[in-house]
Amino acid sequence: MMLSSARLKAAARLQVTEESLSGLEGLDGVFGKSGCSAALFGCLAADLAEQALEGVHSLLLTYGAARSGKTFSLLGLDEDPGLLPRICTDLFARAKGSGEVAVAVSFMSLHREELRDELSPAKLRLRESPSGLRVEGLSKHVVASCEEAMQLHKRGIAAMQVEATNMEISLSEVTAIFTLHVARAARDTNGEGAISLGQVQVVNLADTARHANPARRNKAIDSLREVVHCLSRPPTFVPYRNSGLTRLLQPALAFGVVRLLGTGKDLEEAETQATLRFCREARQVLTVPQAHHIAADSEEGAWGAALAALSSCDEAPDDTDLADDLASEQESSKPALNEGGEKLLSKVKMKKMTVRAVMGVSMMVTFGGIIYLGHVYLCMLVFLLQCFIFSELVGVRKRQAAERRLPLFRSIQWAWFFVASFFTWSASICEFVENSPRFVASWPTARLILEKNMMVSFSLYTMLLMVSVLSLRKGLYKYQITQYTWTVLTICIVVFQTQAVFHLIYAGLFWFVLPSSLVICNDIMAYYCGQVFGKKLIRRRFLELSPNKTWEGFLGSAFFTMVFAFFFSRYLCNFKWMTCAPEEMTFSIHPLSCEPDPMYRPQSIAEIVFEVLPRLRASLGKVPQLQAFGELEICRAQLHALSLAFFASFAAPFGGFLSSAIKRAYGIKDFNNLIPGHGGMMDRFDCQFVMFLCTFVHIRTFCTAPVSVEMILANAARLSLAQKETLIRRLQDQIASAR
Repeated sequence: MMLSSARLKAAARLQVTEESLSGLEGLDGVFGKSGCSAALFGCLAADLAEQALEGVHSLLLTYGAARSGKTFSLLGLDEDPGLLPRICTDLFARAKGSGEVAVAVSFMSLHREELRDELSPAKLRLRESPSGLRVEGLSKHVVASCEEAMQLHKRGIAAMQVEATNMEISLSEVTAIFTLHVARAARDTNGEGAISLGQVQVVNLADTARHANPARRNKAIDSLREVVHCLSRPPTFVPYRNSGLTRLLQPALAFGVVRLLGTGKDLEEAETQATLRFCREARQVLTVPQAHHIAADSEEGAWGAALAALSSCDEAPDDTDLADDLASEQESSKPALNEGGEKLLSKVKMKKMTVRAVMGVSMMVTFGGIIYLGHVYLCMLVFLLQCFIFSELVGVRKRQAAERRLPLFRSIQWAWFFVASFFTWSASICEFVENSPRFVASWPTARLILEKNMMVSFSLYTMLLMVSVLSLRKGLYKYQITQYTWTVLTICIVVFQTQAVFHLIYAGLFWFVLPSSLVICNDIMAYYCGQVFGKKLIRRRFLELSPNKTWEGFLGSAFFTMVFAFFFSRYLCNFKWMTCAPEEMTFSIHPLSCEPDPMYRPQSIAEIVFEVLPRLRASLGKVPQLQAFGELEICRAQLHALSLAFFASFAAPFGGFLSSAIKRAYGIKDFNNLIPGHGGMMDRFDCQFVMFLCTFVHIRTFCTAPVSVEMILANAARLSLAQKETLIRRLQDQIASAR
């Protein structure tokens, strides 16, 4: 649907006097620095929400030098809101009487032609498609109120500030692009059912000062000036493709409604005069607003199309991530959205839950298949996960602009990871294979390297330390040192906490599968207990770091995890594949056979208690109820499982809280978008690291290490001939006395 042509509206906000107003002809409005946000909104933005509901792309640009009041004009004060909160409020107010409406938001930033999604860690790319330009990877978040939209804007600004600090630049050098995407049930020109898709794009441009130094010139701003200059003098070729910014703004500049706010300080300043000249020139631009519709055969088809348009790239947030920020401080105020918007929001949530469930089941099936393959393959899986998680964590602080000037910097970070991995894995493998004569015969070179693993690791560490110091570059010392520090912390989280995984796997798969399952169970039950009982029994906030976490979810999940541990551990005790400890490393798939350790065999409760407290034997017979209870049979492994379940419920979740703190510190929703509905590997395994470490300590403290014939023979091979003869005589004496 084509509307009549519309002229670009431009207004200015600066400190002026009545005498100087004569120099401001040619603008739609001139406003002072304070107390005029309502008038400014009425002049520039009062119709933008209405246009968006009709399916038109609306654009609001703020143009001016740094510290001239652009951000203040957009946000304003609590008592005098700026343009953005007024637009949001107006949009949701109009949505109440406009049929079925749903709104989503996105937040991008642009610095030196690099696009960044401030609400997700995904990489963004501009792609041409038959329907027009699209931003590949951009996340869109469905919101139900103005408050939710402004919370997301606040989150995006915080992420921009963190990124600017890491890049050692001013926030004024970054262009912020905040978009309200609007879907509304409508009718097309033929009266058929359709969905109108409009948007309000609010762009806070970077510093527009004209620097004499070409290195400091902002190419995107220069390209925008050139595009506006060409549009004001049609018909001429318009160089939209000279910059990512102008490519992004092209749909609105050509077929939308455009508003421009120029900001300045003193009217006499050269930069302020340049801003006013740009505003006057921009007022000559004519656009042809065009409404965008999606046709549909039915209402359900239309809403399905709208759903895809609004949330096609969005991932479901973790319960400790974006949802926390939107849910906190809003229990008493329900979103002001009409029935249609509520219905679409419900569909979005259902879609996310379905994707999350399908991917969760797929991951569990894959995990079960690798367990079936055997111990070596499980170790390979753990190492592969370590690589993924390390990549996600170091990528949190990645600064592409700086690292282009640092050859091999990312390679050095990975080298530190592989040296640390070699040190931890080689020590564990060496301890195991030194008791395997078959490995000695088959892999003599590998055994030699493993035996000297300490020296090899130290040599690699020394060389890498020298290379790291030599790689330091003038002007980037602070960035490199902070990156190396972050790398060391990441290695501590990813590598050293999981150094015990090899021992757990080869002590019996029971000790790997059980703790992993306990963390998964606790995570699932925390979500459902929180959803069902959250803040109904205990009003007190559970954790400031995760406002959406509840005491009911935390304590309820602990109860269910303890119950699950008791019965699931008994189930695992029935399989020798889980309880037997292999005597060698092999890639072949074959069943394990062994005499189960007593801890995996059922025993009466009385027998277990008497081993620890023999004095209770006499007391137990005097109480019939206790005697009947003592005859019940359990496995001692179930008691170990209860101990681990206690840790999984009350300590392991703090690994997830640390992960949430990292994401909040760097303004990201997920570490990656590798797993649809779940985020990245770190998002799924953040609680597992400390759980594996706890299990290893528990085994070493409370469980007897298995002793095999191969282990004894390997140690005996190191004895002298005389010592071997002495050993044989003593063994013969023990056998004779045993008979």
